[in-house]
Amino acid sequence: MCVLNKEGAPEGKTILKVEKVCPTTDEAKVNKFKESIKTVIEGLQGVQVSVNCAIGAGCMYKTITKIVPIKESTPIDLVHKAGEVMLIDWWATWCPPCQGPMQHNQDMVSKRADWKGKAEIVGISIDKEKDTVVKHVDNKGWGSVTHYHRAESDCSKVYSVNGVPHVMLLDKFGKIAYKGHPSGCDLEKEIDRLIAQEEPSADEKKEETEEKEEKQE
Repeated sequence: MCVLNKEGAPEGKTILKVEKVCPTTDEAKVNKFKESIKTVIEGLQGVQVSVNCAIGAGCMYKTITKIVPIKESTPIDLVHKAGEVMLIDWWATWCPPCQGPMQHNQDMVSKRADWKGKAEIVGISIDKEKDTVVKHVDNKGWGSVTHYHRAESDCSKVYSVNGVPHVMLLDKFGKIAYKGHPSGCDLEKEIDRLIAQEEPSADEKKEETEEKEEKQE
């Protein structure tokens, strides 16, 4: 057993560090823990505890706001259309690893005419200048993807996008089915699966609600 005290660690040196990211469904538990841990670590040197919630797979989509279509100037909100699968890809023109996935996005949209009205692929560029994105997209021939400029949107912060490329796949009901690097998922196969997905039954919805309530207790 280790006993920590106020004089137990040299100034500025961390001897215990705890970090945990939980889904937003556990927000009530996280807030309760953060309140209770305050009295435990108060005054202790060298102890860092960081427990927070982040939106991830299994969470419902929170509308992205203030992004700008790359060939327009008015910000819009990216609203999920009920019944439609949506793939959102954060990327940048200056990011070499982003180019392959964006080309794959273009290829998928071009060849999958059967996805029309059922799935949409969206690119959100984090470039500083919108004009740079327009030129890059036009030169690459990536016009089949719906492109936006992040501009003043806080979407990267809201969705903890700390690097690119980073994708988020939404099912027909607005739930996040996958979030992470595009190479971590067979996106075309997963989009097909989500298009075919049936709406949960009343019993399944009730069971899911009960599970969420149990987690919050």
